[in-house]
Amino acid sequence: MMKKENPMENHIDNKDRISDLPDSLLLHILSFLNIKQAIHTCVLSTRWINLWKYLPTLSLVSSQFTSVENFTEFVSQILSLRDNSTELHSLRFRRNIAVEPSLLEMILEYAVSHNVQRLDIGVKCDIQHFPTCLLSCRTLTSLDLHVSHPTVYGTTKLFPSSLNMPLLTRLGL
Repeated sequence: MMKKENPMENHIDNKDRISDLPDSLLLHILSFLNIKQAIHTCVLSTRWINLWKYLPTLSLVSSQFTSVENFTEFVSQILSLRDNSTELHSLRFRRNIAVEPSLLEMILEYAVSHNVQRLDIGVKCDIQHFPTCLLSCRTLTSLDLHVSHPTVYGTTKLFPSSLNMPLLTRLGL
């Protein structure tokens, strides 16, 4: 009696087809993940080990961290290990629990120094004013700022009377 062939057996090979895709496509796929998830892809193959360092988008969301210290250290590591020659098209920073003003300032300065175009910030922070580099960012096209002061009631003036953002087309406060 003849053995029946399974059509699926003939088409199975162990080739890693995803890793054969061009970097630009892999980076586009990774851009839909937050940075912690993108870093976890480094276990897929040796080709993926440093791929996250070239992401043109960063999503720094704190919901996966139990302490402010762990989150702050993680963000510092990300910013120091990321490829400095890669421009930052967009940055999303969300923190439900109060964040140190120094961390917010570090993130904003990093974003501006890497020619950020879209910036989405949602934090609780006792910041008195935004860094001057943000207020004169020449590459910024979209800015969403949702900053609440956990200890201050009333209105706090975070911006000067004028800004120098020539490419800004979208502003959300």
